[in-house]
Amino acid sequence: MLIPYTRGHALSDRYQILSTLGQGSTGHTYKAQMIDLDCPVAIKVLSLKQIDDWKMLDLFEREAQVLKRLDHPGIPRYIDYFQTNEDADQHFHLVQSLAAGESLANLVKAGRQFGETEIVEIAQQILTILQYLHTCEPAVIHRDIKPDNLIYQSQGQLSLVDFGAVKNIYRQTAIGSDTLVGTLDYMPPEQLRGQACFASDLYSLGLTLLFLALGESPETLPRWRNQIWFRSRVSLSPVLCRWLERLLQPDLEDRFRTVQQAQSALNPVRPNRQKHGYAPDIAKVKNSHADQTPRLKDGQTLSNASIVSFVVFVALCSATLFRELAHSPQPTVAVTAASNSADRSDPNPDTMANRLSFGERSLLPQTSDFKQLAIAAYADSRYSLATDLFEALLGTQRNDPEALIYLNNARIGERRAYTFAVAAPLKESTNPALEILRGMAQVQDEVNRAGGIAGIPLKVLIVNDDNNPIIARQLAHTLTSDPSILAVIGHFSSDTTLAAAPVYQQKELPMVSPTSTSVEISSLGDYIFRTAPSDRFAASALASYQLETLHHRKAAIFYNSESNYSQSLKHEFTKALYSDGGEVVSEFDLTQLNTRNDAARAVQRARQAGAEVLMLAANTPTLDPVLGVIAANQGELPLLGGDSLYNPKILDRAGPAATQLVVAIPWHLQAHRASAFAQRSHDYWGGDVSWRTATTYDAAQAIVAALQHQPSRKGIEAVLSGDRALTEGATQSVKFLPSGDRNQRPQLVTVRQGDRSGYGYDFVPLPE
Repeated sequence: MLIPYTRGHALSDRYQILSTLGQGSTGHTYKAQMIDLDCPVAIKVLSLKQIDDWKMLDLFEREAQVLKRLDHPGIPRYIDYFQTNEDADQHFHLVQSLAAGESLANLVKAGRQFGETEIVEIAQQILTILQYLHTCEPAVIHRDIKPDNLIYQSQGQLSLVDFGAVKNIYRQTAIGSDTLVGTLDYMPPEQLRGQACFASDLYSLGLTLLFLALGESPETLPRWRNQIWFRSRVSLSPVLCRWLERLLQPDLEDRFRTVQQAQSALNPVRPNRQKHGYAPDIAKVKNSHADQTPRLKDGQTLSNASIVSFVVFVALCSATLFRELAHSPQPTVAVTAASNSADRSDPNPDTMANRLSFGERSLLPQTSDFKQLAIAAYADSRYSLATDLFEALLGTQRNDPEALIYLNNARIGERRAYTFAVAAPLKESTNPALEILRGMAQVQDEVNRAGGIAGIPLKVLIVNDDNNPIIARQLAHTLTSDPSILAVIGHFSSDTTLAAAPVYQQKELPMVSPTSTSVEISSLGDYIFRTAPSDRFAASALASYQLETLHHRKAAIFYNSESNYSQSLKHEFTKALYSDGGEVVSEFDLTQLNTRNDAARAVQRARQAGAEVLMLAANTPTLDPVLGVIAANQGELPLLGGDSLYNPKILDRAGPAATQLVVAIPWHLQAHRASAFAQRSHDYWGGDVSWRTATTYDAAQAIVAALQHQPSRKGIEAVLSGDRALTEGATQSVKFLPSGDRNQRPQLVTVRQGDRSGYGYDFVPLPE
């Protein structure tokens, strides 16, 4: 634990500590005075002993370098940077002029209310500061605009502080999987993908202004496909609402791209509220803490007729939502984790609890009113009523796996059960998360319908990690501390699995990932398993297809430098290609392809280098630049890709340009149409299921088989580590290698015209 400086402590004979302004796990911020000049300053201190990632020191030093060249009245002035040795520790100090006042976050917390005129004035000031930053040479993207970092002075002037997350526009900052730059609640989708741009600061500004209008975190607002719905919750004029909606567009093409555009559109926002009946300057703040989940009064019941009538009514009114559940919606990014301004690496424990559910809450982005009634009954421990409601819901919406899991949990109630946890990015990547939940829900339902495991039912805890490595690691600590949880199925991406797996290994909780494929996972320990084949298998299959079927030697690789999965697939493909006489002639980082023109230039350079094939080693967050590459290729060169490209977004937006694409995935239903799993899954979900459902089904079945022999954490690990087949899976028997991997050949699929997906194109298996 970092020992804080006390009042009167002298630093480097130049500064004297007056008080503490803020603190985190790795350092403190102090108010101090310059001894010679009696001038107040702010000193930010980083403890070398407390950091567990050297990149934090790199970020701290970069903050000092950036501040040193900035000169704007809205940015505290750089004064000094030095280090000291303190009690077997090194402390790094950044000294700035003191921004007197209170943060917008603290003002709202204390009850300060902001009306429309003040919100517009604050917006104009922040835009002025951003205009300066974005036009510096080199330009600066702040990447952490939020209420905590905006200091409001007595006369209404604003200062922007905390440049620890800045990005110089002339270089790409490499941040490892355990370092998240920015604050989750105020971060735009592209920044989560490692692709921050000028418009990213504008998105964060929009959320900051919403915070002022709401009087609480915008995290509470409903989202659909990452679009934030706020109009019904704020007292703002329609013209200002439209302006905010432009700032908050999840798609960069629909958002203001520059500060100048945002300023020009903001200038007319000077509404005469008395004439038009808008709210006064001091906006009325609604009760932001009211529980909006429906509650059932004691003794309240619903007749069967009313249940059925309400289900039909809600089904008709919610057709769009349920159609999305049925036809695999595109991934959304809706990160809801709270973040402490002084310590971004440790998510709020209260928010961690909101990421777990046996049935007390829905973890999906959107939930119907009727489903909320069922959830309310479960939360009130009225399990019989919850069972009736979930059964009625599934009678019309059979493809909702969250509801099926909650139904089984409601049937169990408080009885003894064996408990699994299933971790997935339910709000960040809703479609893959639903595919994972379907595999888990089917196993749970089949086991419980058969009488459980030696008479004991199976209970499932759903966990939402938002595909965030830091959150996944924190959740791993939460899950391992609960002795009732016997195994974890997850996580989704290789980055989140690599972050969480060391915790499971140390605490000896078995983890089986159905979707993570990085080769690094093979060496994480004897409690770590997976049912998806390693990147080594997928890369080998793709390299063989290039050399033996396409008869091409030279490939160009497109990859994400910030994704472990992407780099793993790139490395394994390169190795497989060279070992069989092929060659990689050029490589392109997808995080650098910010526009379609960038993608077109990269494809042209690949052709000039002699590439005969384009290998797209992308992960889910880099699908947009991949779509640019596919479009620029215009069907000329064959395309190869890993399992992340098995995504409806490819079918929807690439269409005919993707017919040259071949993707390696673990399993495809059409290649196993006659299997028992394919038939049962169709009966459960009313349609085809994906490879993620199949590999999750196999993971859950393997753990169930182990439970039947030894129902304990150590017992499960011992059985999974054995050398015999555990159970019959979706395609073949489930058996793990000593590394925890599964020896399974990938399935190659391509894109062809068809109507199964609803997009006019389908993924179909290539003939063996």
